[in-house]
Amino acid sequence: RPFPRRAAMVALGHGHTLILEEGGKVYGLGANKYGQASGVATEAPCEEEGGGHVQLVHEAAVGVAAGVRHSAAITARGERGRRGGRGVS
Repeated sequence: RPFPRRAAMVALGHGHTLILEEGGKVYGLGANKYGQASGVATEAPCEEEGGGHVQLVHEAAVGVAAGVRHSAAITARGERGRRGGRGVS
């Protein structure tokens, strides 16, 4: 299915995908064992239609990146946030 929102950027991780919509909200799909796709670690993959919202930063994101077990975002003011890996921070 196509993503139901206008995407500004997409980041591909090892088993998950991040989608940054034009308004600055970040959505995650796929592997989520370390919380990289939803912010909450679970064995079940994040497969919500249109992706689940991932709260990585407290304002609109302007960039996203995805790694093997991590997701990250940055805002225009330089606030950075990440999820995944050994813990959620």
